[in-house]
Amino acid sequence: SYLGEMLRCFCFLAVLVCVQCTSLPKLNINTTTFTISGISSGGAMAVQYHVSYSKSVMGIAGLAPIPYWCAELNIMHAVTACMSEPALISVDLLVAGANYAAGLDS
Repeated sequence: SYLGEMLRCFCFLAVLVCVQCTSLPKLNINTTTFTISGISSGGAMAVQYHVSYSKSVMGIAGLAPIPYWCAELNIMHAVTACMSEPALISVDLLVAGANYAAGLDS
């Protein structure tokens, strides 16, 4: 419903404002043993985090994530191949995308 959408939008904005106003405590994290995990979309986030911050992550556990670079910067590919038609996913392109991302840090 319209009211429900407005309420969700208001709650999102309230959380966003709250996060921006609150400083988070410094945590004593051993980055040599830091791991991240997630299920489904959380697994996709874990994969993305691992690729983006691979120097500070020991490893990940992703249960049913979409593959890294699956969407190929294309929203239609994201909602078709990645979500419901895996036969459309090109493994060669996934490998090329990962190799490209790895080369960005060089």
